[in-house]
Amino acid sequence: MRFLRLSVVVLAAFAGSLGQAQPDRPGAPLITGVPGSAPPLGRLPVTLATERVDVLGGSVETAELVASLVEEAVAALPARFANPDLRTQVVIRGADSGPCPVRAFAGYREGRATIGINLDLGWSVGTLRRIVAHEVGHVYHFAARGAVEGLSSDGILNEGLATWLSAPFWLADLGAESFESLIRSNMERGVYFGLVEDYEVDLSARAASGRECVELRDALYTQWAGFVGFLIDKYGVEAVLSATRLPAELVEVGRGEWRRGSQLDYVAAFGASLADLENEWLRRLAEE
Repeated sequence: MRFLRLSVVVLAAFAGSLGQAQPDRPGAPLITGVPGSAPPLGRLPVTLATERVDVLGGSVETAELVASLVEEAVAALPARFANPDLRTQVVIRGADSGPCPVRAFAGYREGRATIGINLDLGWSVGTLRRIVAHEVGHVYHFAARGAVEGLSSDGILNEGLATWLSAPFWLADLGAESFESLIRSNMERGVYFGLVEDYEVDLSARAASGRECVELRDALYTQWAGFVGFLIDKYGVEAVLSATRLPAELVEVGRGEWRRGSQLDYVAAFGASLADLENEWLRRLAEE
């Protein structure tokens, strides 16, 4: 466990240098050795290999930090999602410059997990920790879900569950005690996305900047996590896992191009429509 002891030292050093840095706010480069662009995955070298994690790209210092954050997130997962045999490849690339920057991605196929981090040098360690934990939630959810053919579930359950699984780190970085308190705070600011009507909302069209778009996406995922927590309280985690195995509807958008259908069949999954479940969840949220 020599690596874990080293990781604690690395984390402490980063925490000391960051002080009270705020999430996603630009500042002096605090993490070094990150590629300036996104080269093909096959060309990135393996910077660090541990018992559970292979980190590709970035400096050794960055790789040690990221690997330690993966270990931290895995240790905080509920027992139902523990998987001691799962090995994860983490790819470190440069920041995304799109209108609604993609900060990370996750994939899982045939027992192999991949996480990609589009690392922005302006992130605090708290923000990086939250992003890593969210992607860890994805791959461990995929592993617990088991093999499925094609796309399954919808964004509400897939993204909501990953956010719910990363709760300690997600909430700490956003300065909240619970998803519910954060959702209520967002609602007071006029930020709420209807689970039915706003499922396919274009966040970039609502945002004045890339940073604002990321903040709206955080609010959306927070909201979905609160709803998933409600479903788990009402039906149990196994019912939610089963729902994420249901096939996703594919809709042809032209010339042989397809996209995921708007939503899962919640009546088939839970015996109630999404609209009815949303209303019940909102009533409970208002009563707490």
